[in-house]
Amino acid sequence: GKIADGQMLMYLYDINFHAYLINFHNFTTVQGMYEECAELGVSCITSQSAGTYVTGFREMRSYVESWLMWDLSLNYEDLVVKFMNAYYKDAADYMYEFYKIIRDRYTYYHTLINPGAGGIYGDVQNVQIWPQSVVAKMDEQFDAALKSIAKYKETDPQLYATLEARIMKENLMPLYLKLTLHSSYYSA
Repeated sequence: GKIADGQMLMYLYDINFHAYLINFHNFTTVQGMYEECAELGVSCITSQSAGTYVTGFREMRSYVESWLMWDLSLNYEDLVVKFMNAYYKDAADYMYEFYKIIRDRYTYYHTLINPGAGGIYGDVQNVQIWPQSVVAKMDEQFDAALKSIAKYKETDPQLYATLEARIMKENLMPLYLKLTLHSSYYSA
């Protein structure tokens, strides 16, 4: 920081390179990383995941992380809720619950089961993190999210299609977990 103050670029990784369809959990750490970058005099931050087209709340991350880059005094969770309400509309509460399931499972796993295993090459595709009961809870959130926007199918088909696509993009994670970890629980 003393040598290259204001001239450093920080490249952050926030995607898992073994399981692209599973959310990478840095939700609770990214703000601290940004604070450290500011202390070091970093003038530009770029993120591995921001430009990808996989699941993992990419749009939410871009929104929240952009705001934090401008103002580190903002609260990460407040920004998440603000984004969810604007982006998912009637389905916001259910998508936020899905986000919390992910966040809470990783916190549980990385705190109690396998501390320090959350890196970009970590094993995030395992039954200990994602037991069938947790995947079923995810499914419940998606069912409720889709039900909450069903009224737009007739009244505003364009809004319905937009919201459905946003929801279904994030639904790729539980679908992937069903196929890779829990296929014996589901019919063909």
